[in-house]
Amino acid sequence: MTTKVGRPSKKPSEKKKGVYIKLPPWLIEWMDCQDHSNRALLIEEAMRSHFNINEDTRNEYQLDLCAEVERTYDRRYKRNKA
Repeated sequence: MTTKVGRPSKKPSEKKKGVYIKLPPWLIEWMDCQDHSNRALLIEEAMRSHFNINEDTRNEYQLDLCAEVERTYDRRYKRNKA
């Protein structure tokens, strides 16, 4: 008889997925200089605090969050582009 060893598998909805994003070099350098953290954690924490989301609210505000990110990005992009 075989016994399972290690932690239990996560549900597909709980697994983190890798995404590719482009960031300015100065921001990457700043993130790399932060102690006891990594880029993914810094980005995740910033998103959670900026949009006031957590595991319980993620599905409720998913569409609103997408719209807010789009508006925020458009404002910043237009300002930097000008």
